[in-house]
Amino acid sequence: MRVSLSYTHLPTSALPEIAGDSVLYFNPENIDEISDAISKLIDSPENSERRESIIEKALDWVNQYSWERTARETLDYISSCMENKIQ
Repeated sequence: MRVSLSYTHLPTSALPEIAGDSVLYFNPENIDEISDAISKLIDSPENSERRESIIEKALDWVNQYSWERTARETLDYISSCMENKIQ
């Protein structure tokens, strides 16, 4: 996502939580849905608006995350666990 590509994903496990609405989802058991999802992302004039919209959503989505934020939140959580254990 961070490299401005559009994606399709299976709506299984944690992928919807990870990718949100910044990807196109498809049923992996439905060949027509797979084909349709891929066709919607092919670089062509009729798909450009949809692709750009998905790319923009993806960039907004990934900008919520950073290694610095992840490290800070992890350390905060560990610190709170340690404080609760000491008390």
